[in-house]
Amino acid sequence: MVTASYVNVITFEQTIGNKSLSYATLSNSPTEKLPERFTLCSSHMLHRIPSQTADFYQIFTDGGKPWLYLTLETVKGNLIWLHIDGVWFKLTEIASVRMYYWYHICLDIDLVTGKMNAALNGKKLGTTVNVKEAVNSNLPKTLKKKLVLGKFLHITHGVDTQFHWSVSQINIFHKDNDIEKISKDICNSEGDYFAWSDMIWTQTGSHVTERYVDHESMCGQSEIYKVAVPLQVSYSHARGLCHNLGDGVMPVAYDQDE
Repeated sequence: MVTASYVNVITFEQTIGNKSLSYATLSNSPTEKLPERFTLCSSHMLHRIPSQTADFYQIFTDGGKPWLYLTLETVKGNLIWLHIDGVWFKLTEIASVRMYYWYHICLDIDLVTGKMNAALNGKKLGTTVNVKEAVNSNLPKTLKKKLVLGKFLHITHGVDTQFHWSVSQINIFHKDNDIEKISKDICNSEGDYFAWSDMIWTQTGSHVTERYVDHESMCGQSEIYKVAVPLQVSYSHARGLCHNLGDGVMPVAYDQDE
């Protein structure tokens, strides 16, 4: 039996090649259409940093075309992009992407005024974005089978890769909300339009699993942590390991012995 101190997480394993297609499709949805003003929040953890781009989630139109999706690009910096109705918007650049760290992101989208704000782990991202170019005529009537997580299409060139990551706490709220507050304490905020705890997912492929993690490990994570490095590791190698972990740093050594 799972208690309230645990939260379910969907994890996609690292795979390469034709067997890489593993995804989860939303199997239920509110009968009410997605509102024209809504807040969409979600939590993501990278187990490996993707070599190019990674889609966190996608919402499709009733005609099956991409309508809204959130993407991490690591080719030229670490950029988080929002694609909505055919238009790309850069939300933020992360100086160093951390592995095994939960990123909580909230989007406040108003399709009537064409304004959007975003927040990441309790901090608002830049200024208000004008999404007026993205019309709301393609807003899906239901999220059932329209909201998809993971990799579900083969690419037309190169090698298919499913990056190793986890997703949880997708919550959708009516109207505007305090996105800074929610993204800082996402585990204690349930969507009043559609809550993560009410969502049912159909899994496809052999590289996707659903598990439960402790509430504190997701929402009580420390911003500062220490990592022990074996004595046999050289100083330059240790600095490289810290850098690859994300925001890790090491003090400068005064001599070779130190």
